[in-house]
Amino acid sequence: MQMMTGLECGHRFCTQCWQEYLTTKIVEEGLGQSIACAAHGCDILVDDVTVMRLVQDSRVRLKYQHLITNSFVECNRLLRWCPSADCTYAIRVQYVDPRPVVCKCNHVFCFECGENWHDPVQCKLLKKWIKKCDDDSETSNWIAANTKECPKCNVTIEKDGGCNHMVST
Repeated sequence: MQMMTGLECGHRFCTQCWQEYLTTKIVEEGLGQSIACAAHGCDILVDDVTVMRLVQDSRVRLKYQHLITNSFVECNRLLRWCPSADCTYAIRVQYVDPRPVVCKCNHVFCFECGENWHDPVQCKLLKKWIKKCDDDSETSNWIAANTKECPKCNVTIEKDGGCNHMVST
């Protein structure tokens, strides 16, 4: 006889089906706290205790814990992940404010926007500046890929056909 498992909604499935369902939701779909009952159309969420009881694979359990932790930090206005590469710390503050915070990894950043500390520039102006620089960079990439300087007068021209060989006359 197969073991059956269900939630408060009353939908019951065999334990192996639940394990496979939860593994798929966690590993392939990256879902954590928003995993709904396996029954079609049921909105009841699977609680943490049930997930940890049913999922046996330690790698899947670890991924689930990471997803839940990430969700907790992302949903809490007083918490922010350190933006430094390879850092896994989160910073907690008493109130949200554009101010410098120092992570345990010694990275200093603006808590409000997550960018490197940018005093005296406001976060919204920094965001506009970063967008402008990104746009300018894309423009520069297009110019480098699609234009050349005339070997005679050094004017930038667009190549619209033919070979890449240019000579001055």
